[in-house]
Amino acid sequence: MSIENKNKLTEKQLAVLESEMQKHKKSVAVAYLLWFFLGSLGVHKFYLGETKRGLLYQRKRLSKRIGRIRWDRVFAVTILLVFLSAGLYTFIKNRISDNEPLVAHSCVNQISQIPPQVVTIIRPKPTATTEAVAVHVVNSEPFRGLTIHPIYQMLTKAGVDSKMALSITNAYTKCGNGSIPPEIVVGVIATESGFNPSDVSYAGAKGIMQLLPDTFFYYTNQYPKLFPKKDIFDVYENVCAGILYLQDSYEAWVSHTASKAEVLDLTIGSYLMGVQGLKNLSDSPTKAVTNDNYFVSEYVKRVKTYAGTVDSVK
Repeated sequence: MSIENKNKLTEKQLAVLESEMQKHKKSVAVAYLLWFFLGSLGVHKFYLGETKRGLLYQRKRLSKRIGRIRWDRVFAVTILLVFLSAGLYTFIKNRISDNEPLVAHSCVNQISQIPPQVVTIIRPKPTATTEAVAVHVVNSEPFRGLTIHPIYQMLTKAGVDSKMALSITNAYTKCGNGSIPPEIVVGVIATESGFNPSDVSYAGAKGIMQLLPDTFFYYTNQYPKLFPKKDIFDVYENVCAGILYLQDSYEAWVSHTASKAEVLDLTIGSYLMGVQGLKNLSDSPTKAVTNDNYFVSEYVKRVKTYAGTVDSVK
């Protein structure tokens, strides 16, 4: 305000003007405090009303700071944080899944609760017709050497594409305990679905080994680490559950007869009917799976024919 205009004001108006000027007067002490604590941001400039200088001050300071940044270290720290976060997420997720209560599913295969872990199965001492066999079961890692080769070779020779053959081989090596020969697994798959992973039967059986959903989810809940996807149409997971089902059936019959061939026949028949269903079919389940008067014997023959093991399992 000019001096001429100020002289025209009354004393009362001058008092009011002086009061308003005092209210808007900037404190030097506050400005110094802002400079001391927030000087790098130029806040004291904005406080004093020097907005343009404050922006220029910030820009200058920011350009200096950016110039001093070691971007290679920033990138390395970022990558490290990403890996640590991913590891922590996986750890927490696994802990939660391990503590989740299992959901009860009805399943015809309630014949064995023995988890497929590292065990040693000792067969009876050698006789004229049997040999002592020690089978070391390792489900946490694939078998090596000649054990993994035959099933993959069988599958590829049967015209199965390499990707599916590899999935079936992985299921056999990770989920199998050695009691079921690979030929039998191939024979069951060929009989049940003809290697069609999308097959669905009129009874609701699904996947390459034609498992009922209750049976499949029974095993996914029993052994969650073997089934990361819990997808019944996934070749690996369907075959894994089918192999576990066959192994449970084998364990149910292994004390029924000393003949391994008969145990395998009963195991194959149980895949169609269930262990209890086969027992209910005849007073002599062994005869039922070999006698043409029973339809289950046709299923057993078909599996063994596909597997090419009619002679080897006699």
